[in-house]
Amino acid sequence: TFTGFARFNAEGFVGSVVALSMLRELAPVLTGLMVAGRAGSAMAAEIGSMRVSEQIDALIAFATDPVQYLFVPRVLAGIIVVPMLVVIGDAIGIFGGYLVAVKILGANPVVYIDNSFQFLQPNDLWSGLIKAAVFGGLLT
Repeated sequence: TFTGFARFNAEGFVGSVVALSMLRELAPVLTGLMVAGRAGSAMAAEIGSMRVSEQIDALIAFATDPVQYLFVPRVLAGIIVVPMLVVIGDAIGIFGGYLVAVKILGANPVVYIDNSFQFLQPNDLWSGLIKAAVFGGLLT
């Protein structure tokens, strides 16, 4: 983005583009991919092995609903925790964009910081967090 904006003498808007893209799109999608790869596959393997070793049948024999006991806590955890991870991803992504733009590409640090949050609205953050909660529910 920096090199493209440099052609039009608009390097000051790189911070805004990085912050907006991280809040709305990149952090929720990348966090969802990481959670699906790490936690989603672990949950699927755990429940699959519980089915093979007849642990789920044992829950039914003890009059415990397997859905309420095994699935609901995982889904709630995904809905709650994935947005928390997205907030961390947002912060790391914006800081990483600052490091690359300022330290490597030579952007003005004051202009970058001033313009990073100039065009952001609360809806940008909320849309990313809602998207992350939906991803967390779907992935788990």
